[in-house]
Amino acid sequence: MDKTFTQKAKTALFWTATARFGAQLFSWASTFLVIRYINSTAYGIISLAEISFSLFVLISSNGLAESLIQAKELSKNQIRNLLGFYILICAILFMVHISIARPLTEYFSEPALFEVLIALSFTFLLIPWIALPSALLSREMDFKKKSIADLIASILSAAIALTMAINNFQHWALVTSMIFMFVYQAVSYCVIAKFIVVPSFQFTNIKHFIAFGSIITLTSIIWSLYTKVDLLIAGRFLTTEQIGIFAVAASLAMLPMTKLIPIIGQVAFPLYSKKQQNQHEIKYYFLKSQRLGGIISFPIFFGMAATGYYTLPLILGDKWSDTALPFTLLCLVVPLRFSMNLFSPATKGIGKPKVNLLNTIIMITSLSIGVIVFIDYGILGLVLAWLVVTPIQFIFCTNISCKALNISFKEFLQNLLPGFLASTIMAILVLLFYFKTYGWLSDFQIFMAAIIIGAITYLTLLSLFFKETLKELTSFIRTS
Repeated sequence: MDKTFTQKAKTALFWTATARFGAQLFSWASTFLVIRYINSTAYGIISLAEISFSLFVLISSNGLAESLIQAKELSKNQIRNLLGFYILICAILFMVHISIARPLTEYFSEPALFEVLIALSFTFLLIPWIALPSALLSREMDFKKKSIADLIASILSAAIALTMAINNFQHWALVTSMIFMFVYQAVSYCVIAKFIVVPSFQFTNIKHFIAFGSIITLTSIIWSLYTKVDLLIAGRFLTTEQIGIFAVAASLAMLPMTKLIPIIGQVAFPLYSKKQQNQHEIKYYFLKSQRLGGIISFPIFFGMAATGYYTLPLILGDKWSDTALPFTLLCLVVPLRFSMNLFSPATKGIGKPKVNLLNTIIMITSLSIGVIVFIDYGILGLVLAWLVVTPIQFIFCTNISCKALNISFKEFLQNLLPGFLASTIMAILVLLFYFKTYGWLSDFQIFMAAIIIGAITYLTLLSLFFKETLKELTSFIRTS
């Protein structure tokens, strides 16, 4: 292995992870507090708004950032042309998103949705000044200053959301926080990357960027629809309050994944892109990411599943008690989603974005069928759709991705085994502890004891049966 490059990758991951971890400590605490102050209807409004908003954000990126990172050579003129193309696309999306605000409001029968969609539309005009500077920094694996900027943005954004929620601004607390994040990132990224570029609207020399990016864009569009298809379908059958309850449960269940995956992907994609000619190193880094990702993700999500039923109402308040059961059940399958997400940077990095496209089509089709089959059962039906469909998606999609990376499916599963087995045993012991102490101790006391018991059990199992994997993780952290 190239030690200099490996160390650079570790340093990049260290700065990205450290800054994100600091931000998340504040952000997660703020998230729980914000949810305590807003009602389920307000959260339902935001969840419905994000269906179109997140989709348009992905379209606006049009995969050009990834194509820029993946490219072997890049000229200043191409950067000017890419900026011009970004500006044109984002201006069009801004107008389209405003034009569909009224029809979406009528579709979901939620009047408050209209103004939210209009306000969020203006953020599309900022995306060119976020995406390109960020991609240029990622291309050079220069994450230190960018990570610090992200840390400051996350803290300020969370503070705004919390302050407005306390003052009873309800869904506008979250909307304002989101808009601020876009503004801050646009300014800070341009300053950090010294991005002073005059756009050009001649696109002839960026056709290959557009071709590569178009596949990623199509994948992103379908992926965005996949992440919201349950709410898109359920929005016609359930009340805004029910949507809010499920959205909170799903959001909190996936919270660690949605925070960790961008950290890994931000570093992993340029790493794979630079190593795309070396199949042996691609395989080495990928299996290592699955191995280490597994021993981190499984205990987090299985631990959340084992304690969530009695701790979630404790943290969010009694008015959110209906989220406890959906949250607990959803946590059981999120580790499979976490593992599937680790394939994307690798297959894109080696120039095979069509693999992600195929996988995303499989995922959205299967989940749509699942939601339609179970929607008559309300919130529980949405949860059942996840529980039934996710393992099926995992088997099909990971098989396809493994073949693209020339890795056997068996070898892939073996690297997930340490985290899965140790976490399963840990979760069972934590549940047994709860049943044995229920009525004797308060829920808070049980939760605190469960954390200690779970951590000791998990680390003991790793040190006894998976010593090499534990040693690999500690070595990676120590040398970062």
